[in-house]
Amino acid sequence: MSSLKDDNAVIFNYAGQVPEINRYAPPEVSRTGWESIKNHPVAATDSYGYGLLIYEVFNESTLGMDNPGQTKNIPPSMHQPYKRLLNANPKARLTVAHFLEQGRRSGGFFETALIRLSDGVDSLDLKSDSEKEELLSELDEVSDDFPEDFFKMKILPELLKSVEFGGGGPKMFSYVMKIGQKLPDDEFQSRLNPVILRLFASQDRQMRVSLLDNLPLMIDHFSQKLVTDKIFPQVV
Repeated sequence: MSSLKDDNAVIFNYAGQVPEINRYAPPEVSRTGWESIKNHPVAATDSYGYGLLIYEVFNESTLGMDNPGQTKNIPPSMHQPYKRLLNANPKARLTVAHFLEQGRRSGGFFETALIRLSDGVDSLDLKSDSEKEELLSELDEVSDDFPEDFFKMKILPELLKSVEFGGGGPKMFSYVMKIGQKLPDDEFQSRLNPVILRLFASQDRQMRVSLLDNLPLMIDHFSQKLVTDKIFPQVV
């Protein structure tokens, strides 16, 4: 909202009025107020707040001001850079950009199956057929390890787009149906039915065979009127 170079910047005068802001304030601010950040690197305050966020993500609780740098439940590979985010000396704090850079390095703490799959599905339409099959195989391997919401909210929308617009093909559609079996009926109808109905108009022989193969998994989610008016004419 204003530059930190401005003596009357909003953060100097009004940051203290934000509810619970002091819970996330770095030590220098707790000691001498928000104007103290004028004398330190611009990124130092964000670095400290990011470190507190990391602790809360892994512990579902707030890190007390009397024990900064506590590593409870935080992955060991992340300990050193995490502690540098919470360094008491603002000039010695690791920036958030450098923290992310360290995590993305080969063998870094961001090199996990969850992050790899999240990144992979974001670029799904750029992948070759073999790369898409490899991604689906990885999803199968971890389907019981990751939360259902990860598949419903992150994976499913990207698979639907790829099936309808990116040439995802029958195998990807079959995986869509696998995720769809875990959706409540109203969610299945709102998210999957429109795509399925459009796919029934496809002239792709393999996709049409896949639709018929998966018909037992979807038929209960369609009204008799939709079956009669929209699906049956496309099948005969």
